[in-house]
Amino acid sequence: MTAKAKVAFDNNGQTQRAYATIKMRKDSVIWMNVKKMGIEGARAQITPDSVYLIDRINGEYSVKGLDFITKTFNLP
Repeated sequence: MTAKAKVAFDNNGQTQRAYATIKMRKDSVIWMNVKKMGIEGARAQITPDSVYLIDRINGEYSVKGLDFITKTFNLP
């Protein structure tokens, strides 16, 4: 599946808006690419056991366990 979404998030009281492209392969992986004004800001790859994040703005890369999503976004 491939989808596009409008994303809004609160950053210290200031709302930021961006666009996301989401691709999913059933029971395997989710890829996300977030852009603002045509410039890529972040990428994420979610597998059944890990979350890989690339922050293009700050030049950071991190790998986290799946519990990162549960703690950060209050999702089961």
